[in-house]
Amino acid sequence: MRLRDFIQLQAGWDGRASRPLNLSSVTAFSAFFDKTRFFPAKMGIFMSAQGNVVVNWPDAAGKLVELEFNSLRVDYFIESSGVEESVAMGASGFNQILDEIKRHEAA
Repeated sequence: MRLRDFIQLQAGWDGRASRPLNLSSVTAFSAFFDKTRFFPAKMGIFMSAQGNVVVNWPDAAGKLVELEFNSLRVDYFIESSGVEESVAMGASGFNQILDEIKRHEAA
């Protein structure tokens, strides 16, 4: 439902520089969760001003984990460790994100 709402937003929805939904971002978002089968509880779905799908959820310690999808990469931030990086789209990048999430949830 959230993605359907986002597709309705026009350029300028969040100020003059904001963009409409980037459909490549939706494809990347779908690919990540399809390939990883990782579905965190309490996940929120948002859209960045650049038109990218952004998801976040609290980890076991209540700290934020956030992913932003675009056509070429996934940007991620793990609040508990301060790790903020980008990985290329695809299985290797997806696995790197999952490894990083698991490493910090185990700590």
